[in-house]
Amino acid sequence: ICIGTMDHNFDPVGFLSDVTQIELDRIALIQEHREEYHRGAFTAPLMEGISERLEEAEELGLKKAVVSSSTYDWVGRHLAIRQLQERFDLIQTSEEVTRTKPDPQLYLLALEKLNLAPDEAIVFEDSAHGIDAAKAAGLYAVAVPNSVTSHLPFSNADRVLGSLSEISLREFL
Repeated sequence: ICIGTMDHNFDPVGFLSDVTQIELDRIALIQEHREEYHRGAFTAPLMEGISERLEEAEELGLKKAVVSSSTYDWVGRHLAIRQLQERFDLIQTSEEVTRTKPDPQLYLLALEKLNLAPDEAIVFEDSAHGIDAAKAAGLYAVAVPNSVTSHLPFSNADRVLGSLSEISLREFL
């Protein structure tokens, strides 16, 4: 499992074929994976508390950004499925930086584009690499692990939550 990072040279089908010593139909396997993935992406619920925190941020007039090591195409598709793209002031993805999380480049660029200082922003992250990147950028970082990352250590986080429903953004103002 690869969490919060990308290795553009990794070939999962080749790896699986090598490990199992079975000749695999690459095209069929990739197509099956895509179909299964998209089925899950369309039906998976939002993480608990996201809708309420977005609403609260809008009521408070706060700037909102998605900062991801993934591509814009990948992030955009997930936001579009849930009709969330228009709710963010910035969607910062890997195409504009040379290093992704845990490097702070993505967060530093987002701060620059939003015209914010690190002490004027707070980060909610579900990955340890994301927390490390946020802290390296000088940001206050709150870990909100998901079902895949909940077993990871978030020792660099300023705070760890079970879900976004546990807090109010007003606590941080």
